[in-house]
Amino acid sequence: MRNRTIVVTLASTATLALGAGWGARVLDRQAQEREVLEAVEGLYGVISGDAGEERDWEAFRGMFLDDSASMTAQRQEAVANGVAWSFFSMTPDRYVEQAGGWFERRAFYERGIANEIEVYGSLAHVWSTYQAFDTPDAAGPPVIEGINSIQLVKTDGGWKVLSLAWVDVNRAGEIPERYRPDDG
Repeated sequence: MRNRTIVVTLASTATLALGAGWGARVLDRQAQEREVLEAVEGLYGVISGDAGEERDWEAFRGMFLDDSASMTAQRQEAVANGVAWSFFSMTPDRYVEQAGGWFERRAFYERGIANEIEVYGSLAHVWSTYQAFDTPDAAGPPVIEGINSIQLVKTDGGWKVLSLAWVDVNRAGEIPERYRPDDG
């Protein structure tokens, strides 16, 4: 009887230890996902502001790895078997050059409304559905909405953007259901 008790106790202890390890991994994954989401929200925040409001372009540049790239997909015209697309690639510096003048003339407040985050080791990918408004309180219909595909890497300085590609609904059509917020 005593041997059976020891076996049961050892088995219970092992189960608790394994369960605790699994729980720690889940908490670690959740912490990593929060860190990744904070990096994505920081990206939205740094480009948002009133018309003419100076953006913190140094902070923006600091969110990217050296030699990182951003790319926007632009729908061209219908072709026999689908849609022809063109892509415009730019560095963070080129983005600042291209978008800076636009932000001088236009208020722009972008925010993520749904995020699908995957983390594996020091790599992360986020499908981030976004909306942009003319006002910080998101009043009225969005002026732009679409999906960002953001790849990040974990560095000593935190999560940094490796690449960012986006397309808005005006170019791609409706946002697929799986990338919409749970509330519709």
